[in-house]
Parts: sequence; structure tokens; C-alpha cells
Amino acid sequence: MRRLLASTAAALMTLALAGCSHSGEWVEVTGMAGEPYEVVYGQYVGEVFEDGPCADQQDVEGDIYRHRFAHGEDSGVPWVSDERVAGDYEYVADIDFQEDGDACVGYFTGTETMTNDGGTWEGTVEGTMTWDGPADTANTVYDIDRTMLGSGDYDGLEYSYKLYGTDFPWELTGTISPA
Repeated sequence: MRRLLASTAAALMTLALAGCSHSGEWVEVTGMAGEPYEVVYGQYVGEVFEDGPCADQQDVEGDIYRHRFAHGEDSGVPWVSDERVAGDYEYVADIDFQEDGDACVGYFTGTETMTNDGGTWEGTVEGTMTWDGPADTANTVYDIDRTMLGSGDYDGLEYSYKLYGTDFPWELTGTISPA
């Protein structure tokens, strides 16, 4: 009976994995992100912080950033390890600055689209930029999470990744998985 249950469970797991995605497996993605090749500033809103950790900062709506990721580490910066998520990226973000003790935190929220010859990925951006002390002298730590759903050749897949770092290039880690 135990053997029958074990073999049935193994067969069900195999069927489930085979139907989950194009490859049937989760794929780890690594890479390095460089500075955007184009930054289109959105609309500045609200009061400018006059003093404190966020001095001279002002909230922003509709900031547009454009990046291009190549496939493979040898291609230079920025790059990703999986060709399905290499291509032209654009994200639109709102940034809300808030003081947190001696730190200034900029909270990012927005949307992102990536296109290449195989299809399109679309999703959301969330994250923070944090610094202690005046923005012009402090190291800013960026911690940004993105989740996108694929279409075209990538239909049924989800790409989630994290960018983390201070100075460029930033480390990129993520996964491509069944949606």
C-alpha cells in the first residue's frame, strides 16, 4: 500500500510539474543592473522638505526610467543570465519620501514593462531608497522588488526579481516560474 501511495504521489507530482510552465521548472536568474540610459522626470508634488534627513527632497509622480539588459555576463553591464528577460525595460514610478528617525526613505511604487523578440513582461515595482544624513553625501541603499507576468512566448510565466545595492552596478536576483 505504501509503495502504491508513493508511486501515485510521484506520478502526480511529475504531471503537475510538466504542466506548470514551458520548461516545467523554476529558473534562477542572476545579473547586474546599471544606471538607466534614460530618466524622464515626472511631476514633482507636495512640499519640499526644508530640513531633517529628507531636506531638499520632494515627492514625485510618474518618474520614467528606461533600462536595457543584455543576455549573459560577458555582454557587460547591465546583464541577465536568462535571455527571456533580456531586452528593453521601462518603469514608471511614484516616489513618496518619508523621514524615519535619522533616515530618509523614498518609497517606490509603479509599473514596469519589458519587451524583446519573444514577447512582453508586465508587472509592478515596489521598493525603497534609504539614506542617513544629507542625500548629497550619504550612501543611498536601494532595495527594489519587481514582479511581471509574461505574454507571447512567455505566456503562463512569472518573472520576479530583486535589485539591491548602493553604487551601480546593483545585484539582480530572481526567478522565472509558472504564473
